[in-house]
Amino acid sequence: MAKKSVGLGLKSEELIDLIEHDDRVINAIMLRIEHSLTQTIERVFDKLALSLTQRVDEMVEHRLQQHSADQNRITSGLEKENQLLRSKVDDLETYMKLDNLIIHGLEVSTTSEDNDETPTLTPTQAVLKLFNERLEVPITDRDLVKVHHISTKGASPRKPILVKFSSRGTRDLVLLARKKLKSQSAETSRIYINEHLTQVNATIFAETRKMVKNKSIYATWSRNGRIFYKRSDNESEKPTRVDALKDLAFI
Repeated sequence: MAKKSVGLGLKSEELIDLIEHDDRVINAIMLRIEHSLTQTIERVFDKLALSLTQRVDEMVEHRLQQHSADQNRITSGLEKENQLLRSKVDDLETYMKLDNLIIHGLEVSTTSEDNDETPTLTPTQAVLKLFNERLEVPITDRDLVKVHHISTKGASPRKPILVKFSSRGTRDLVLLARKKLKSQSAETSRIYINEHLTQVNATIFAETRKMVKNKSIYATWSRNGRIFYKRSDNESEKPTRVDALKDLAFI
């Protein structure tokens, strides 16, 4: 039986003999195999590298997004905590000021008709005279814990006066009676009696008063250290409390 021929006109036995005795054939075959495997391995590694690079990029992007989200949550949480802390501090300060009133426009010193100076009234004497004579509220110095001027720029006999009462009930009697100042002479009508507000609520009250002047709202007032307003004179409308300036943004 004829022997099978294997490429290049060589029989299988002859090819085997060449492989066994001729190193050049072996080297040629190994080079072909090495070249073929190298290309295959390079393609595999290229695909693997591309896949790993994409995977790493996805992981990095995910971590960056997660980090950003974590930072946003942390920042948002800190802002909420700070807002809560500020609110608690303002509540405490408001409570501490509830027994106080601020009087604006009250002249402490007086002069006689012949322009001879009479003894200067102390702040306590001036406010007692205001309460008893003009507001007709019977108050003695025993009802007052502290009376003093609030520091302002320049010298003026009408500096604001802070009055701290021994009880909130006495303070409220003065607040109710302050309406009488509006019906008295022009000179005394320049006296204003207000609650002692925190800096936050004083700023809010100044803004709501501007809004009343601009007719954006109908009325505004303070009660127990908090600011309220009404949009209209409708009696059925409930007053709205303002806790922050941002609450006025959409009026």
